[in-house]
Amino acid sequence: MLLFHPAVCCSHGVSGTVGSGGIVLKAEYSDGMPMSYAEIVISAPDAKLPFVTGWTDRNGRFCFFPDINGSYHAAISDELGHKLEMDIPIDQNIALKDNNTTKSGSGGRFIKYEKALLGIAIINILFSFLFYIKALRLNAKSKKIHQSPPV
Repeated sequence: MLLFHPAVCCSHGVSGTVGSGGIVLKAEYSDGMPMSYAEIVISAPDAKLPFVTGWTDRNGRFCFFPDINGSYHAAISDELGHKLEMDIPIDQNIALKDNNTTKSGSGGRFIKYEKALLGIAIINILFSFLFYIKALRLNAKSKKIHQSPPV
């Protein structure tokens, strides 16, 4: 089985999408330089835990996809002591649009069957190895019995 489909047996399915509809924040210093790789914490409305955390990219941008309406709070801080706080009002018009998405990836269609066949193949390999060891031991014992001591 591994000889016929090595990539299928040793991999799992993945896919990716490119979509629109996210909120992009851009953080800059007063001189126009971006706040590159600054830590960001975004809190959802009426939530005790952060909605998302991360870092801005090298251009000071960060994108997130809100899932409920309300006012989100963003806190962006760098290691130099600068801190930017923003309130982001989200209404019902902001939504992820799936019309312009592209997908790419591999596998995913027969994953259940591939896992089952791989499991059966592994069990067969283990039992074959055990029977091979047992056959070697029986062969060694039969050679000892058939050998007669010199007279």
